[in-house]
Formats: sequence, structure tokens, C-alpha cells
Amino acid sequence: MAKFLAAVYFIVFMLPAIILIPFIIFGLCTDINSIISTQASKQNIGFSFIMFICFFFGISMLAPAFRLIFKKLPWLYAYMLFALLDILLISVGILIINYGYEVKNEDRHFWFLIFMTIWMITGRLIICSYYKSKPMRYEGNESDE
Repeated sequence: MAKFLAAVYFIVFMLPAIILIPFIIFGLCTDINSIISTQASKQNIGFSFIMFICFFFGISMLAPAFRLIFKKLPWLYAYMLFALLDILLISVGILIINYGYEVKNEDRHFWFLIFMTIWMITGRLIICSYYKSKPMRYEGNESDE
């Protein structure tokens, strides 16, 4: 019964989230592009997506039956974690550039674009260096099945 529930949960909730993640990241990047091209602040919906993904990701980690998903698909944990971190980086970048584009001032726009770029690059370098020094590995026991 647990395997059936895990399969249903994966198909109904996790699979749509997995498929939507690249589109969410692309959409947030186009939001940055539209802020720059229109020179006006825009609503940041990245944190809503983080809550949506974390909710289903958290339920799958809390319920032992649903953790079978990560046992069968070991790449899924790393995929979800990196996607969440990428969405977080881009969302904070949108906050930074929105703050810079609140006022019509070309110098301010330029400097906040630089700040956002520095934020994105350093954030990504920190994430990469952290997971290079401490790689992910499965530490569950065989009774998880």
C-alpha cells in the first residue's frame, strides 16, 4: 500500500513540480529581462514558487512512504535542492533589481544591475563550492523500502 501511495503522490504532485521547475526558472529570468527593458519594477513571484515546491518537497521528505521516491530516483533530491536554491538566488536578484528600478535614475539602475549580477555570481559560486567540498550522498538504511 505504501508503494502505491508513493506512486500516486509522485504522479499527482511531484511530477508536475519537477516538470514546472525549468519553466519557473526561465520565467523568473525573463522577469529580470522585462524589468531592465521596461525600466520599471515588477512583482516578484519567485518566493511563492519556493513555498509551493517546498511544501510538496517537505511532505515527501516527512512521510516515510513518500521517501521511497528518493530511494527509487536518487537524482531527484539533488535536482529539487538545486532548483530551490536557483529560484531563491533569482528571486533575491529580482528584489535587488526591483529596488534599483523604483526611481527613474540611470546611475541607480546601472549600479543595482551590477549588484544583482554580483549577487547571482557569488551565490552560485558559494553553492558550487559548498557542494564540491561536501557532496551529496544517500545515507538512508535498507529498511526505508
